[in-house]
Amino acid sequence: MDLSEQIRDLNSQLTAIIRQIAARHQLTYSQANILLTIPVEGILMSHLAEKIGIDVSTATRNLMKLESLGLIIRSKIHKDRRKVTVTATTAGEALIDKLEIDLDEVSFSIQKMMTNEDREKFFPVLESLNWNLTKLRADN
Repeated sequence: MDLSEQIRDLNSQLTAIIRQIAARHQLTYSQANILLTIPVEGILMSHLAEKIGIDVSTATRNLMKLESLGLIIRSKIHKDRRKVTVTATTAGEALIDKLEIDLDEVSFSIQKMMTNEDREKFFPVLESLNWNLTKLRADN
């Protein structure tokens, strides 16, 4: 199996796991992904959409649902009313914590299946792959 296939398979496996975790919390994959991407200080809606690779219109639909659930707040920036900041509410932050705990449990389970030697090799390779994917996205 070549690198391209490995990356696609990894993406499929991670997406399936996040879907399962999201469903436990009555969320869709996209909603969970959005919540997990919102930093504590908030983020511009356009930056959020770009960061997770979706159209602003798709982000808007998901954010409207998350807002109706009381998990996020969308606020127009006073100086530029076209820009919208997204922040998690207290309930949203609590749910984000639960999602992160669930993901940490998955990570811990994966690490337990690996040998110490594999773990030592894995993290630098994963970090390099992530960095290179980030650079590739920026170049496109």
